[in-house]
Amino acid sequence: MTRIQKQMTIGIVLGLAVFAIGAAAVYLLTKPVPVEKAIGTAVVQASRADMLDQQGDGGKTMRGLPQGAVVNLLERLRSREQPFVRVQYVNAKDVSKPGYIRTADLGQWTSPDAATAWELLALSRPAITSSEGDRRRFIQQLTQFSERFTGTPEAHQANLERARLYYGLANEAKSAGKPEADWKADLASAKTALPNPVPGASEPVEAATLRKEIEALESSATKALHLAADSASVQRALQIQQLEQTARQLYRDGEWEKVLEIANKMSGIDPNRARAWRATVQNALKELSK
Repeated sequence: MTRIQKQMTIGIVLGLAVFAIGAAAVYLLTKPVPVEKAIGTAVVQASRADMLDQQGDGGKTMRGLPQGAVVNLLERLRSREQPFVRVQYVNAKDVSKPGYIRTADLGQWTSPDAATAWELLALSRPAITSSEGDRRRFIQQLTQFSERFTGTPEAHQANLERARLYYGLANEAKSAGKPEADWKADLASAKTALPNPVPGASEPVEAATLRKEIEALESSATKALHLAADSASVQRALQIQQLEQTARQLYRDGEWEKVLEIANKMSGIDPNRARAWRATVQNALKELSK
C-alpha cells in the first residue's frame, strides 16, 4: 500500500469516527425523554417556578414554568416542610427531564390513587387556629375528595374530618353566644357528614365520641328552644293577667270604651280572652239599654 493510500485510509477512518461521535452526540441530544411514572400532579402557584437539576440553592435552572403549569409528581411529599419535590413537566409537545421544584411554589396537589391523594390533601389541612373561611374551604375539599373516592377508607376519614370541622364551627358559634340560626345549619351538616356505623360492627371510638358530642349540642339547642318557649308562655300569661286586672277595674267603674281598648290589646296575646271581654261589655250595654 502506497503512502497516499495509507493517508487516505487513515482519513476515511478518522472521518467515520468523527461522524459516529457526532451522530451519537446528536442522538443523545435529541433522544426523547421518557415519561416517568407519576404518583400525582401539582399546579404552579407562584408567578414562576424554576425547575432545577438538583435540590438546593446550588441547583441549576433547567427551565422556568409559568403560573398554572401542571407538573407530574415523581415522589411522595411527606410534609409542607419538605423544601423540594421531584417532578416532571409533560404536555402534548414537550417532555422535560425530571427536576426539582420548590414545594412552596406548588399547590392543588392531587392523585388518582386514594391513599396518595389523602396524603396530598393533608398538606392543605388548616391549623386549629385557622380562620373560619380557611376551615370552610378545607371542608369543601374534603367533600370533593369523599365524592371522588366514595367507598374507600380514605373517603370515610374525609367524612369524619368534615363532621369534626362542622361540629367545631357550630360549637364555637354557640359558645360565642351567637343566635341558633347562625350555627344550627353547621350542626346539621356535622350530623349528615358523620359516617353511619357499619351494621353488626362496633363504631370506632373517634366516630362514636364525635356522635355523642353532636347529639349533646343538638340536645342543648332543643332544651334552649323549649325553655325559650316556656319563658314566652309565662310572659304572655303575666301580660294577660295584668290586662284583665285593669279591665275588671274599668268594668266596675263603667268605663266600657276603655275596657274595649284593653280587649284590643289582648287580641295579639290571647284572642279568646279578648272576645270574652268584648262580649261582656256588649251584654252590659244591652242590659243598660232596657
